[in-house]
Amino acid sequence: MKRKKNIRSLRRKKSSRRRRVVTLAHVDWEKVAHIFGPDKKIILQRLAKENNQFLSTKDLLKLLAAGMIIGLTVAFPTAPLALAPLFIDRRKFQGYRFNQTVKRLKKQKMVEFVMQEGRMVLKITEAGRVRALSYKIDDIRIEKPKKWDKKWRMVVFDIPEKEKVLRDAFRTKLKEMGFFQFQESVWVHPYPCLDQVEFIRELLYVSVNARYVVAQRIEDDEDLRKHFELD
Repeated sequence: MKRKKNIRSLRRKKSSRRRRVVTLAHVDWEKVAHIFGPDKKIILQRLAKENNQFLSTKDLLKLLAAGMIIGLTVAFPTAPLALAPLFIDRRKFQGYRFNQTVKRLKKQKMVEFVMQEGRMVLKITEAGRVRALSYKIDDIRIEKPKKWDKKWRMVVFDIPEKEKVLRDAFRTKLKEMGFFQFQESVWVHPYPCLDQVEFIRELLYVSVNARYVVAQRIEDDEDLRKHFELD
């Protein structure tokens, strides 16, 4: 009986976390679009090279979340106008599957068709952005610049015990992004990452408890330099 009760409690907690993750009305979508920029470049380059050309649900939402507006052409109705120049062979583009993907996402209210400057375009909805965010959180990374600017980026947080699940998730993601645990709730990274940190803390609802700091100098930082292999 006790085990069943614990399972029910765990399910309620998981359900509660899911509900929190899908209500992101306060997210700065312009910064989200910036974060998806590298994905957009990679997806378009891959589309231009592949013979069997097909946009998955994940790729389509990432493109739209990056700010891409996809228009439809009457001359080639099964393909998105914005992507047409990339086709190696239009006959190999799987227009039917693309249409099915769009139809499914439209039914789920992830995308919508709107008139813009006299043409019909496909745009992402807020619900679609939220779905794209759930994809992005798994692969968000901090880019390494050609040269270190000799500044340290620090994330300092004080997340209460009642939010332990979110605190652990936030800490885990910082570690996955390459942060070094300087103290219990102080994590350090040498490269610019405000957009990435803000994205994660907004998504996990810990923005009021986590701060991003840029430090000109950290005393006795030899261990940090060694860890990040810096000169």
